[in-house]
Amino acid sequence: MTRSHGKRRVAFYGCLRFHKRGRRACRNGLQIRQAVLDRVVLDELTKRLDAEVIAEAVRAAVAELTASQAELATRRTAISTELTQIGTRERRLLDALMDGDGIADSVRGRLREELARRDALTAELTQLDAIPALDVEALSRDVVARAADLRAARTEHSSGAAGRATTPRREVGVHSVR
Repeated sequence: MTRSHGKRRVAFYGCLRFHKRGRRACRNGLQIRQAVLDRVVLDELTKRLDAEVIAEAVRAAVAELTASQAELATRRTAISTELTQIGTRERRLLDALMDGDGIADSVRGRLREELARRDALTAELTQLDAIPALDVEALSRDVVARAADLRAARTEHSSGAAGRATTPRREVGVHSVR
């Protein structure tokens, strides 16, 4: 909401219901100049965009993600080991099939099972290999650079908006405020 101060209007945050309908509609009669609250909030946000704080947050998030990547590496190793074992069993089954020991039907069935298992493991390994590795330093640099851009935009905004008397409509909670 805005109020007249001499020849100019000054924007305030406050409860519009209290302002329009009085204490019976809402007991929150607090008001604060919009410029003051905006400056405090943006200053606090800017402080929180400190490069070290962001880098630490990125490291913590990446540590959480890399814990699951260790499990994936273990799974890759297990799949590779099993694929090697399957290859060995396939060769033995093919040798038995070639020797013609009279058990050809059971050998063929077992060979089909081994081939199906090999195909499933190969597909799973392909999916695991498609998961990209995280570059912690590059990710951290990117997020810190984006935060610096936000700080710079904040500085430009606060220096350019100092002379404005009115502001666009903003939503605060449930009540509209001008």
